[in-house]
Amino acid sequence: MARSLPITKTLVIFSVIINYVMIFLQEKSAEVFLPEDWIGIVREANLRKPFEVTEMLQENFMDWKGHPEDKYRLEKKDVGGNPWHLREIHWLNFSWGEEVDAATG
Repeated sequence: MARSLPITKTLVIFSVIINYVMIFLQEKSAEVFLPEDWIGIVREANLRKPFEVTEMLQENFMDWKGHPEDKYRLEKKDVGGNPWHLREIHWLNFSWGEEVDAATG
C-alpha cells in the first residue's frame, strides 16, 4: 500500500508550489537587470494576497563563518607552553556553559 502525506503537509507543499509558479510566471513577463528588480516581481506576483517582501541591506547579513574558528581554535601548545599532539590525547571534554581555564580547573 502506498504511503500518502497527511492532508496538512500536502496543502502546505501545494501552496509552496503555487507560490513558486506565480513568482516564476511574473518573472517571465518582466525584465530583471538589478537585484532590486526582484522585489517588485515577488511583490506583484500575487495581486489578491501580495507577498510580504523585506528589503535587506548588506549590513543585515551576518558572517558566521569566522565565529567558530575564533572561539574553537586548536592550540599548538598547552598552558605550560609545551607542544602537544592530538594523537596523544586519550579523552576530550566538550561541554556547554561557562568556559573553564585548563590550568586552574
